[in-house]
Formats: sequence, structure tokens, C-alpha cells
Amino acid sequence: MDTISSPRPSLYGQIADDFRERILSGELKPGERLPSFTEMRSLHRVSQATLNRVHSVLEAEGLITRRRGAGTFVIDYHTHAVPNGINGGTSRVNFLSNAVVIVTPFGKPVSVHRSTGWLEWIAQGATEAVQQNGKHAVSISPEISEVEIERLIAERPFGALIPANLSDASLPLKVLRKLKRHRVPVVAFGNSPALNECDHVLSDHEDGAYQLTKLFLEQGKTRILMVQPQGLQQAWLDERFNGYKRAMQEADLPVAAPLLIPQIDLLLSTNLLGAGQLHGFESPSEMRDIWAQDRAIFQNQVRSIAGFFVEQMTGNAPPEAILSTTDRETFALAEVCRLFGKTPNRDVLIAGYDNYHADCEERLIAPFTPFATIDKNNRVIGSSMLQLLLDRTGGTLDESPQTRVIQPKLVVPDAK
Repeated sequence: MDTISSPRPSLYGQIADDFRERILSGELKPGERLPSFTEMRSLHRVSQATLNRVHSVLEAEGLITRRRGAGTFVIDYHTHAVPNGINGGTSRVNFLSNAVVIVTPFGKPVSVHRSTGWLEWIAQGATEAVQQNGKHAVSISPEISEVEIERLIAERPFGALIPANLSDASLPLKVLRKLKRHRVPVVAFGNSPALNECDHVLSDHEDGAYQLTKLFLEQGKTRILMVQPQGLQQAWLDERFNGYKRAMQEADLPVAAPLLIPQIDLLLSTNLLGAGQLHGFESPSEMRDIWAQDRAIFQNQVRSIAGFFVEQMTGNAPPEAILSTTDRETFALAEVCRLFGKTPNRDVLIAGYDNYHADCEERLIAPFTPFATIDKNNRVIGSSMLQLLLDRTGGTLDESPQTRVIQPKLVVPDAK
């Protein structure tokens, strides 16, 4: 099998790596003066130009600082303190030393998103908490370039928050690992196994599904069907199933495997709403074609998934309640029930998840409100991320990555 050899590190890169390791390991301590150029030329047998490149790299990373007439000193990369030459004192040299970087594809929550169930409200909760704690919030896109990341790291920010679900191939995860390599404290959000390498905050999906299942059981519904999208491999889906299973086993009822159906596509108007191009939900005249196409998309999706319910809906023991993956799916599931002659939330109770049904475009095409849903407390998740970062930088935690779980709350939109 052909192999490709790794490129040989440059000489200045090797020297920079050596000094970087000695600084980060604590061998070279904050405030310690580095050897002079003369000493380093003798030790490493390299040119002045090579040493200049070494110093430039380490300085850009925020690890050292050069002071004319005094020498080059190691920066405390935790406090950003460097010798200032005044009676042995130190000073802070970084513009972002009191700033928390929030890595998110979302800006301020779109005005039409009244519900806090959307993911961007995690970033909003984090931003509010940062400001309330007297720090600056700096929002950056996960698509930040390598050069921009290096410049960001050189400023040595107080820390970073990543309020977006991460996967092994996601852009935010790449930014996270880059920041961690340079000892910038990072707190992320999500249930991905990739987050085991850092402090993170997550929602208790098992408890959320458990609460919904218990509610159905309290309503006298014992035939409960969980619906999940095909091909979606996520840890939180397993956690949801575990919550459903726990409630059913406690009631001494049989546990059914989730019914897997095709993923439900977003409507055409979703992108317009996300871009803030529509204000409210009244359709302007120029949007009539879009709404018509949305109705066609929705009806086609209902027909495409209805076939997956034939056995359940026409059998001797049809479901009395359905657990959906998100609020958005409940609109199509309600239409499926109607196709089989069942009135949703009377013959079959339908629960959503995330508590954002009031903002879904589908409610204009097929009005429906889920019997119940789960609010993950996104704002609380965001503020908890900041608190975990403060605890980490305050030295109150051990070195192992910490996990904090936020309990969701059950929401019943119409108690009647």
C-alpha cells in the first residue's frame, strides 16, 4: 500500500515547538526571561533570521513578549500578565483578556422566533450571562479561517463558549480543538461523544422523554408510539428512547422499538424566515407562490410518511399517543392521523419536543398545537455554560472535563 510521508518540520518550527512545550508544561515560568539571541544562536546553531521567526510565532500565540532593552519574557497564558519593568510589576497586554468568545453560526435570535426553543437562544443566554458578569461577549462564526484563529489566540481571550451541537466533522469542533491546544478555556454544548474531551453542558433528553411518556400514561394512554427519523445517528435519540423505555417499564407495559420514518424537509419559506425577510406570519401578496409551493411540499411529505403508519393505524391495537422528535414533525403527524380517520389530540395524543411550535411555518398550512412538548431551557443552558467557564478559570474544578446537565421542563400548551 502506498504511503505518504509527513512533511519535515522546518527548523524554526522545531525550535518554536520546543519552547512552546516548555512554556505550556511550566518548565519556563511566567515572567521568566528567555535566553538572548546570542545564547540561542550558540545553542541551536541557527541564524538571527531563524530566531526572529521563532520569536514571532511564539509572540503571535501570546506565549512571549519582547520588551526593548530588557529582553524577551514568558507571558502567563492564564492571566495574560507580563513584566512591565516597574518595580517587578506586571501588566495585562491583551485586548481580549476580559472577553468571552462565542463561536456560533447564529447572530441575535431572529425577531420572528418568539419561542426560546430554537438553538440560537442558547447563544443569547450565554451572551446575556457574559455581559451580566462584567465581561465582553465577542461572537465569531465557526467558519473562521486558520489565520483568523491564530490572531484570536494571540489575543488570549478569557475563554470561549461553543453553543452549537458538535459532531466529529463539524467546523465548531475544529475551532474547539484549536483553542484547547493553545490552552484557551472552552465550554461547549451538546450530547456528542466528541465533547468528552472538554467541559460541556447538555440537556437531559432522557428525562424529557420520560416526562412526556409519564404524562401520556397519566392520561390513560398505554399504547405509546415513539417516532424517529431514519438514518439519524445521534446520542440524544438513544437517550430519548431510554426515557420512554424507563417510564413504560415502571408502568409494567411493553416497550416498542421506535418507528423510523423519512426525515421531514423544511419548507421553502423556512430559509426566508431564518434570514429575517418575512415579518410575522401574514403572507404578503408577493409570497403567495411560496406558500402554495409550501403546501404542496407539506402534503407530499404527509403522503410519503403515511405508508409507514399503515400497520400501526389499521391494526387491532392502534397507538393512543405519539412521541415526536421535534415540534415541527407534529404537524405532519397530525395530518397522518387525519388520513386514517383519527382526530389528533383526541383519538391520538401527539407530543413534540423543543417548544417552538408557535414559530413553525407549518401552522399556516395545517394548524395544529401539540398536546405537550418539552422546553430544554436554552437560555439557562447558555448561562450555565458561562458559569462553568468561570468555575474552570477560577480554579475550583479538577483537571478532568466537567459535564453539567440541565433539566428540561414539561409544557402543556392547552391543558383542556
